[in-house]
Amino acid sequence: MEFGTATQLITVGATLSGVVLTLLANAYLERRRARDTRELEPMPLDAEHSTWLQEERTKACAGLSLAGEEVERAAIARSSAHSCAEVGVRFGRAGSTR
Repeated sequence: MEFGTATQLITVGATLSGVVLTLLANAYLERRRARDTRELEPMPLDAEHSTWLQEERTKACAGLSLAGEEVERAAIARSSAHSCAEVGVRFGRAGSTR
């Protein structure tokens, strides 16, 4: 075998090896990109669900707060009405027979 032929065979072998390695690397990267894309697809739905859930929690807390304020007002009104009735009884104004 001549020196020139051996050099050409080595060059062709190295080039083919480089092409094969490039193809394998590209195939691996494409599979990885596809997997990452599949994994990232549900994330916007999760973000939307999270936003919706936060809004629902805010609405529930606001409703609970309003209900608590109404109960507090009713309790104060009863308490003040009851206190006024007690004051009237103590001083003989409400329902006393003299």
